[in-house]
Amino acid sequence: MKSFLPKFVLNEIDIYLEDSQKTILEEKIENIVSNVSDYDSIAKDVTSFLLEMDISDLTIYDKMLVITSVLLNYWKKDYSFILKIYEKFHSTDLPLSVKICFLLIFQESFDLDNFNFWREEIEEHIENITNTAEKEFLSTAIEQFASKLEQRPEVGYRSMNQLIRSLEENEQISYQYPFVFEALELELIQYSNILADEVFSEIWVESARRRAEVMENYGMLVQVNSLIASILVKEYHLEKAKEKIEEGLEIAKKINSPILAAQIELSNALLLKMEGKLNEALKLYEEIAKVKNLPQTFQLDIYSKIGEIYLNKDEIIKAEEYYLKAHKINKKLNYFNPLVEIVIGYINLLLEKDEGEALDKGLKIAEEQFDFSSIPYYYFYKGIYEQQRVNLTLSIEYLEKALNSFEHQKNFEGIVYTNGALAESYLQIYKLLHDDKYSSQFLYYIDNLIEILKELNNPLYVEAIKTKAGYYLDKGLIKNAEDLFIDGIEFAKIRRLKEEEEELKESLTNKKNLSKITLEGTQILFRKIRMFSFGKHKTVPTKLYLLLVINEAGIPLISHSFTEEEMIDKVLVSGLISAIINFSSEVLGKGEETLRSINHEGKAVIVEKRGNVMGILVAEDENFEMRLELRQFLQRALDKLVSEQPIVRENDSEIISIIEEVFEKK
Repeated sequence: MKSFLPKFVLNEIDIYLEDSQKTILEEKIENIVSNVSDYDSIAKDVTSFLLEMDISDLTIYDKMLVITSVLLNYWKKDYSFILKIYEKFHSTDLPLSVKICFLLIFQESFDLDNFNFWREEIEEHIENITNTAEKEFLSTAIEQFASKLEQRPEVGYRSMNQLIRSLEENEQISYQYPFVFEALELELIQYSNILADEVFSEIWVESARRRAEVMENYGMLVQVNSLIASILVKEYHLEKAKEKIEEGLEIAKKINSPILAAQIELSNALLLKMEGKLNEALKLYEEIAKVKNLPQTFQLDIYSKIGEIYLNKDEIIKAEEYYLKAHKINKKLNYFNPLVEIVIGYINLLLEKDEGEALDKGLKIAEEQFDFSSIPYYYFYKGIYEQQRVNLTLSIEYLEKALNSFEHQKNFEGIVYTNGALAESYLQIYKLLHDDKYSSQFLYYIDNLIEILKELNNPLYVEAIKTKAGYYLDKGLIKNAEDLFIDGIEFAKIRRLKEEEEELKESLTNKKNLSKITLEGTQILFRKIRMFSFGKHKTVPTKLYLLLVINEAGIPLISHSFTEEEMIDKVLVSGLISAIINFSSEVLGKGEETLRSINHEGKAVIVEKRGNVMGILVAEDENFEMRLELRQFLQRALDKLVSEQPIVRENDSEIISIIEEVFEKK
């Protein structure tokens, strides 16, 4: 007779009961539950029964009821029921999987005292295990779970690698400790995504999905779908992401889990924000926030996202309202998300509540928590604030610090936002002083944006084109502006942006309309750019041929060939670049538009200037990722460069080490 209990629950019960005992347990459950074909009914009715029973003399069957209740509610993320079970049963002798479930709930709620209590309990249990492989697996799993709470990612990465080796060497462990293995599988997906290892990620995603299906663990399946959808959204596979979101929502509805539905709706809201549908995203976030019994970290995330949207809509009071809600939870969780405190500091500046003390406190919290991903935002918001006060030199100083950090961390959204902010600051200075040294910097950052937005097929590309065209028109460079409009029309046609296409066509054909475009009128881009979310940069595999660094005279200081298949004459390339630079300076005027790339013998030659030197990367194709990596290389290698002599050659181990780190995936 087929059991009505899902396989992931039976797997745990199999550890403790013989077949004849399982029959007795199921008869007991049938007498308790109103509808044994509905997992939600089993979870609720068994939990209610347990909460009313006398626990003075627990039988093995009572403990199996605890396992059934805890596992069903855990995978539905209905922690409120588990905490009630915890309050009643925590002092009794409980199975290992239940103890680990309690541990994970306290991990997610950042309750360090209770987490450590159960960690000690579990470690005592592990000490009594005689099998070395099992003991090592469980000890490493607990260390992995602790690393997230203790915010020690380096420990987590090390533990994950050990766990992977354990599972490869002894596959049987996943059957001996099924709940631990399934909880770890979700972390493995997140881990592989953080490492940006696509092959590794696909292996564990498929493994987790298949296990969830086979084990009838629909709560886990929703969470796998949610993780996949989140990854797909950030990698711009939006149609595939929508499929996973719909699939996950359907399963969440089937098992009656509003909390899991809310979790997967977060990916839906992010998707809307990436499409620039800010009001729709806001509405969805506000609906998610109404769901009862959401985990605290979940609430923190939602309130900060709602606050961020209001901030980008310039509704500062509403932004403050939601960020203060987030702050209240954040403080309780020992400042789990330092970025919340940094943004509150920025809001305080806008509302003139202090002179930057709260913002500085946010930075200090980020440093104390070793949250390096939040630190660049301190400089970003300082730069934006000074920009609004028209302290433009100071604004640029802060924004360039932010950009360097974002580039180092490969925070693509931060890179996009900061390029936009720097373009705006340099454009404002140019409008005030009409000095070409500022216009060349504006052109550099606006060109970065144009390149990024075009690669992403983002509709803001049209606004970026209009912004640059406005500059050309201000300079009287009508032909340059017209060429940009032609590019914009072609883009709008492909993207089916009919309104934008018609507007650009009208501007191009009607010279009166063209003359009305001003620098002020084209700055819509800078107001809109932070209304979009950006995921990871699209990685396009590109063959690299040659890396050169030359001085102002065109003399190579660093040279490195990536392939011996097709050697390219370094002197020829550097001489060609120098000639073009000299020519463009004469034609455009000193300090005007900077050469970014050329096509040389069918290959892309990407150019990036830093200080008195210039980096040249010869590749099969041009994309922004290549430019970003060239910038990173120059930043790291700059202190090794001398403007007069070629000091670094192909066999220089130190420079080769930097090249391998920066360009490793290519």
